[in-house]
Amino acid sequence: MKSGYSLHQVYVAAGLLGFFAILGQVVAIREFMAVLFGNELSVGMVFGVWFMGIVSGALLVGWIGLDGPTAQRGALIVIGFLPLLGMVQVAGIRSLRSLWGVGAGEFISLEQGAAGFILLVFPFSLLVGIAFPALATWAGGLPWCGTGKSAAGLIYWLESAGSLMAGILFTFFLAGHIDMITVWWAGGTLFLLLSVLAVRRGRWRWSVVVAVGGMLLLWLAGVPHRLDQWSIRQRWQAMAPGYRLLVNQDTPYQNIAAGERDGQIVIFLDGLIAATFPDPGVAARRVHLIMNQVPQPRRVLFLGHGLAEDVPHMLEYPLTRLTICYLDPAFEKVVVPYLTADQQSRLRDARLRRRYMDPQHFLTAHRESYDLIVLSPPPPATASLNRYYTRSFFELCRSHLAPGGVLSTRLEGADNFIGEDLWRYSGTLYRTLRTVFRNVIVTPGQEQLYFASDGDHLTLAADVLADRMMHHDQVRRDGFDPAYFPLLLPPDRVQWLNRRLADSPTSWINTIRQPSLYLHHLKLWADTSGSHVSGFLAWIQERAYPHIWMMVIAGSIVAGAWMLHRRRDPGEGARRRIDLAHYGIFVFGLAGMGMEIILLYNFQILYGYLYSMIGWLIACFMMGLTAGAWCSDGLATRSDVWALSLRKIWLPAGLMVVVLTVLVSFGRPFMGAQQVIFLQMLALGGLTGMYFPLACNALAARKMDHLTTAARMDALDHLGAMIGAGVTGVILLPALGVSRTVLLVLYLILLVPLFSLIIGKRRHYGDIRA
Repeated sequence: MKSGYSLHQVYVAAGLLGFFAILGQVVAIREFMAVLFGNELSVGMVFGVWFMGIVSGALLVGWIGLDGPTAQRGALIVIGFLPLLGMVQVAGIRSLRSLWGVGAGEFISLEQGAAGFILLVFPFSLLVGIAFPALATWAGGLPWCGTGKSAAGLIYWLESAGSLMAGILFTFFLAGHIDMITVWWAGGTLFLLLSVLAVRRGRWRWSVVVAVGGMLLLWLAGVPHRLDQWSIRQRWQAMAPGYRLLVNQDTPYQNIAAGERDGQIVIFLDGLIAATFPDPGVAARRVHLIMNQVPQPRRVLFLGHGLAEDVPHMLEYPLTRLTICYLDPAFEKVVVPYLTADQQSRLRDARLRRRYMDPQHFLTAHRESYDLIVLSPPPPATASLNRYYTRSFFELCRSHLAPGGVLSTRLEGADNFIGEDLWRYSGTLYRTLRTVFRNVIVTPGQEQLYFASDGDHLTLAADVLADRMMHHDQVRRDGFDPAYFPLLLPPDRVQWLNRRLADSPTSWINTIRQPSLYLHHLKLWADTSGSHVSGFLAWIQERAYPHIWMMVIAGSIVAGAWMLHRRRDPGEGARRRIDLAHYGIFVFGLAGMGMEIILLYNFQILYGYLYSMIGWLIACFMMGLTAGAWCSDGLATRSDVWALSLRKIWLPAGLMVVVLTVLVSFGRPFMGAQQVIFLQMLALGGLTGMYFPLACNALAARKMDHLTTAARMDALDHLGAMIGAGVTGVILLPALGVSRTVLLVLYLILLVPLFSLIIGKRRHYGDIRA
């Protein structure tokens, strides 16, 4: 290797580190969402484990210690390993169900999921955490980095710039166009090409050239693509063993996979079964129960993926218009080729209108009214699916119902017994509907149909439904006879179920800000998968709110008392200010990532998908980090007083303002909401990025070496980010809801200027040098 230090090498290495880091982060989130049914827990867990690895790597390097040449070589070797580890990560996530022996149709337990995150995300982020202080030590030997100037600030914004580039390229050029293994293969080849410039010894240079040539030849031979297809087949065989994979497609909204066995077609959306056909008997029973809740349905709106079975049956009724609305147009392109000729003919009916939009946006943007709205999403296994079961969404549907119109939705149930958990699950949906509609009735069975209306047409009387169906002579029975209604709706079971649900507490309401139905589903997931965290989820559901606040307030009182005690010792002034810088880095990392998780959650519930936009949303945050860190790094040494007031007062105040805008705008679908979320991401990143170099320079001014500064501050920053991402996504949002979580974050931010007042000397504030 070159004996001296090159500024350009540092720039390229730090940029590549950020590029590979954000690529590994985004790909891990996408792949885990495809395995864990699109659940937002995967976002919080990936971030949490990711930052755990970075903290561990930074502390490890700080403990071992590195000199300049060793740091240079170590950083390059670690960065070079990242593409290889990225390929292993993709293949490992896709093979996770097989690895844990999870059967088809079964849930991966929460413990198995957590072990998968640690096994497949932690090693990658550990290398990222090792590389950062190594790069800072390398950069610390440059003449550019003088006394009092921390190299960590330089590496911070260079890494952020590389992350920004990765987010933009992935979102707008790579995702959906190039498979993930090939992307990582190309990244490794690029790193080797750039390494040729850093190698000065002839023998090593020729070795790298040969390696580059070999990778290019294997690329041209299609080896990366074949590896990608092999890993996809591994995932598919675990999800649907015995089914032949027909289609696997990554769209901007989700992963769509379709398979066939003995003429039976199954469609998965992010690992959740969205359709199984042909199954005319089950579909016919469901459709006839729904359609006959309205004596003469004319205008019907179907929200969901019902093209394969439900919609063709509905078109047999004398409708004037049937509008079907779902987000992803690729779903129809996957499904229609495998329908029968008769079904395809029915889907060409002139009365059928398709709208490829998010259902919430469709209802917000259009003013038509309908006799019947059929809401047919998958169960509320994710926060984005939970929004279809919330009070605000039901109110939106109600505003589009004609007088006497009916809303129909469904949920998993049980044939003859409803335990405590299932009662809470079903009762929450029942009570939420009752807050919006005057009448609500529910059918018994494995699939519970919920009918809600302000009119008087609703009925589960078998003779009434049979009579209504008999008036529609043109309707094809498809093996269903009106005489079956008494078998589907035995009066004693109907009365018992509806009476049981009517006894549900009125406090069981599902909202966007308090997604209780989502939490109920998580608990059912834990129970059915054999997980041992049901008690923990029950604690979150029932008793977490006061306990969390008590722990946070008690901790802040202890910290304040400790800082006040330090103030009394005149010889501890410098140490107190370093402690405050430590706390500020921790809080800004926690608040920045916690609010990023909430904004990702907000985007998911407003627009229904994160699959393609996750890279751009993170890129917006990284864009803010880059700009904020670069600006702060340039201003930090111009005025100590300005840097001090900026770090202690103005940056916390700015962060609080941004957090308040998130609180006010959360969950509100208004024009330009997407752009507002982008700006909030940008502002969060900018404020977080500005704080990091200021805090690092506060330590550098105390003659702390570059390695110790970088390792300590990087570890504290990512420790806060780990808690902010993991705890917010897994505990706080389900337990406290959005509003209470945001208020908790605001409280922690407020402690930064409060603690500065505790340890500062107010009369001589201008003389303090932090």
